[in-house]
Order: sequence, then C-alpha cells, then structure tokens
Amino acid sequence: MTILSTTSEHSCGFDREARVPCVSGCPAHVDIPGYISLVEAGRYADAVKVIRKNNPLPLVCGLVCEHPCEMHCRRGMVDDPMNILALKRFAVEHSDLNDHKPHVVDNTGKRVSVIGGGPAGLSCAYYLAVMGHKVTIFEQRHHLGGMLRYGIPSYRLPRERLQAEIDWILSAGIDVELDHSVNGEELARLRDEFDAVSRSRPDLQHIARYDLCRAVVGQQRPLEDEVVGCVARYALGGCEFAHIATVSSV
Repeated sequence: MTILSTTSEHSCGFDREARVPCVSGCPAHVDIPGYISLVEAGRYADAVKVIRKNNPLPLVCGLVCEHPCEMHCRRGMVDDPMNILALKRFAVEHSDLNDHKPHVVDNTGKRVSVIGGGPAGLSCAYYLAVMGHKVTIFEQRHHLGGMLRYGIPSYRLPRERLQAEIDWILSAGIDVELDHSVNGEELARLRDEFDAVSRSRPDLQHIARYDLCRAVVGQQRPLEDEVVGCVARYALGGCEFAHIATVSSV
C-alpha cells in the first residue's frame, strides 16, 4: 500500500535551476514564454491549449492567481516584470472555452474516485480522465469548486465563468456525485482495498468498487490555534467567514 501526501512528498516544490525563472516560479510550471508568444501572434486558442497542458483552470487563474511567476520575470531586471496574469486572462477572454477539446486516450479499464471537487480535485480528475481512466468525483457540497466557489467572492470570480470552466473539465468524461459527504471512519478499510490513498474521509460503502482513491479535501477547515489568546466561542475562522459571505452567490 502506498500512502500519497502532497505535504510529505513536496509535490508543489520546484527546482529553480532546471527551468526558465518565471516557469520555475509558477506552481503548475506552465510554459509561460510559450503562451505569451502565442498571444503576441494572435493565436489565443493555442495559447489556452498550452496553459491547459499544465493547468486546466486558466480562466480562474487569469482572474485570481497570485502570479508568483512575475516575481521571477527577467524583464524586471530592465524595468518592470511582464503582466503575466493579465496576458493569461486576455488569452482566455479572446478564445472560446470550447475551441479545444482534450484528447482522451483509450480506456484503461481503471476506475478512480476523487474525494473533493475543489481546484485540486478537479485538476486531479481531469488529468486522470485524459489518461484514459474512468473518474468519479465525490463532493460533499451542492456545487463543485471548493474554495474557488465558497471562499472567493463573486465580484472577483463570477460564478457563471467558474461554472463554465468546471463544465469544460467535466466534458472529459468525468462523473460527479454531489451532496455526497465522505467519512473518515473507513480509512483503514480504504488502505486495504485501494492501490494508493491520501489522507481522506472516504466511505467505502460507496467507493470500494474503484481501483484507486485520491482524496483532495482542500482547506475548508481553519487552524484552530492560529490566534493566540482568542476565546473560541467568539472566534470565526477565515474559511468559515468566507463561506458565510459567499454562500448566497454560489
């Protein structure tokens, strides 16, 4: 049994010596010089295709990404860094999301369950689907999106645009079970039944028929001890506050 953990394996880390600085600074290692060149040439759909090779949510990132890539842009040695975030958004807004359909390889016969329908779960499901696996996402809320939907206000990330990008990802043949809360009590059984398991809250009564389970439950819970000296009953975690503030616009 293999236990997979993004924390212990440092899967979000990168080797700055191996790539162009802006690409090294991008957590998804998107080919930034490549899509900027395509934007310059007016090939916006191709630019989006390049972005989606490493990141299936280009519109979302064009709106709310923290753009750490710009910190490493070598243009900043001359005057100011390139506005990489805006160029990504420009490419997406000037191309139809349906201009490019993902190429899905032949069915491998493997069934994969993904626990959590936030950005990590959607990305995981997308890349597994294009590799030929049959993927089902289990999401405890009524909508997919996770913190993109329940943590970011709609004036920053319009819900209809978020949903359009989610629908594009699901078009790769991904099944979804909404309002499906999973339970951590079955974790021991899950480890026995599946090839690879992340820290999760799975319910094997529903997902034991799958060959692989990936749990990407996100950052929905606040750190309880983050505020020193705070009286718990008067404290409201940032994630909880964001959910309350955005739930009416989901």
